[in-house]
Amino acid sequence: MDVKRRPRISLDLLRSFEAAARHLSFTLAAKELCITQSAVSRQMLSLEEQCSKTLFVRANRGLRLTESGQSLFAAVTQAHGLVDDAFDQLNDASSRPPLVVGTATPFASLLLVPALPRFLAIAPEQSVRLVSTNEPLELERLHAHIVIRHFRPGAAPTNAIWLADDTVLPVCAPKLIGIRSTRLVETKDLQSHCLLRYETVINGRVKIDWARWLLHNGLSRLKPNAVLSFTQYEQAVQAALEGVGVALGRLPLVSRQLAEGRLLAPFANSEIQTGAWYALLNEHARSLDAAQKFVTWLISETNLAI
Repeated sequence: MDVKRRPRISLDLLRSFEAAARHLSFTLAAKELCITQSAVSRQMLSLEEQCSKTLFVRANRGLRLTESGQSLFAAVTQAHGLVDDAFDQLNDASSRPPLVVGTATPFASLLLVPALPRFLAIAPEQSVRLVSTNEPLELERLHAHIVIRHFRPGAAPTNAIWLADDTVLPVCAPKLIGIRSTRLVETKDLQSHCLLRYETVINGRVKIDWARWLLHNGLSRLKPNAVLSFTQYEQAVQAALEGVGVALGRLPLVSRQLAEGRLLAPFANSEIQTGAWYALLNEHARSLDAAQKFVTWLISETNLAI
């Protein structure tokens, strides 16, 4: 007896969905795919109709994946990874399978990517596949050999490997400190500047990175001259590098910029610790020499960055 099969979903729809889910933006997905934003929006409506599920929550601040959207995104990401691995093996049957590393996007962009050439210098034969996301739950579904995550104090699993403390303090471009009319000597001087805020949505609630630091330093009622908000931490750091305002720097993520003098920390002894970065190895990776070598190298990198 023939079994009625579900019609296959268009690969173009899944490609557009992956881009929109990764960016959490139809506009950025359209730019990457070289199509219009309205085309991406129509494709996502069509995909939701085929799935009979809502995949995105559309809000004024952008997009958020529903639980169904998160499940589909995890499956599509895993499928893309399998296809990529298959092509790698076809292109070079003798090559080693890539070491899959999953992490938060800021950690990948600001620390890991600039440091990877040093890992390849000591392990030139080892391929690495880096996957990043800002959703902690997605990291757990990536099936990566190594996952690098931030945990609040006391929240890390017992098998997690400590990499570095996550310490935050204000940072800005040198030229911002050189302006006499808007000095940065005391923490209250922030009221004369533009604060560059990183906003995240967790369980439907907006969280602002400055909140804990301001409260800790007795500035919860501070009214800055201006505020610019970003949904990507790297954008806040880039704005600080351009001299737009003052960002809340996270060590070790901005340690390189501080060491190079492109960012300065104007307030000594004002930092607070918000948790730490840890590495988690899946069961298979614990027996892989490449994974052990990568973690050992990563520990040295993050400690040098502090």
